[in-house]
Amino acid sequence: MEQVAKSLRAKAATVKTLHLPGLPIKGDVSDWLGSGGTVERLLELVASAPTNGAVAVSICSAVDLLSRKFPEPKWAVPGILPEGVSILAGRPKLGKSWAALAIAVAVSSGGRVFGKIEVDPGDVLYLALEDGPRRLQERLRITLGGGTIPR
Repeated sequence: MEQVAKSLRAKAATVKTLHLPGLPIKGDVSDWLGSGGTVERLLELVASAPTNGAVAVSICSAVDLLSRKFPEPKWAVPGILPEGVSILAGRPKLGKSWAALAIAVAVSSGGRVFGKIEVDPGDVLYLALEDGPRRLQERLRITLGGGTIPR
């Protein structure tokens, strides 16, 4: 468990390691709850567990959630992709990486996504976690259609 926590500390703002009393070896929280643990006790244990930073957790009821007013979302690609963190998921070889790169180039320059949808310029963090530099360079050249990087 400490190895998992250590690897998460490099990526997460907050990591808590929770030791559930009476948990069998290789057991998880569902085992603990099934053997008599309660949600209330679990929340107490989470609250009292040491942390390496501030905890940004909020709990609200369905009634509270339904009574809240939220602002309209801001769109990176109008009606398709909201601003913020998004995950593009699907079966392999559907063109997700190509689509994400095309969107990133268009949004970073304030161009048109897929040649049709106008977007305002904005900041982009594109994580090509499955592409090496050579492959990404090739795809970027193709996406730009021989043009230069819009600035």
